[in-house]
Amino acid sequence: MSRVRGRFLKDTVTRWRETPYNAEAPYASAWGEPIHYPCNFMTGGSVQRDREGGEFQPLTTYRCKEIDIAIGDRVAQGEFYDLTPVEGAETVKKTATGSTLRGSKDFNVYTG
Repeated sequence: MSRVRGRFLKDTVTRWRETPYNAEAPYASAWGEPIHYPCNFMTGGSVQRDREGGEFQPLTTYRCKEIDIAIGDRVAQGEFYDLTPVEGAETVKKTATGSTLRGSKDFNVYTG
């Protein structure tokens, strides 16, 4: 994995995570607050393997520093404040973590 330097993270990715069912608020939003992360992105990317071992061609690859994005979350390139994922948001199929020579973590997020 290549090194991702914080100062080169010129784009933004917005993440929505599905919240667990709450019996006390059955009509509450099923999605948590949108969270924004600085990143770099590219359309496509090399063929990846998901959790089940199946191969897929990513729709978008995001490279970030410190993030909290998990498989199954919905992401979209840009800064959005909608409480539900926007049209065109993609589902995260794989995340990968690496580290630079200095020991800081880099994250790749693949959507499909």
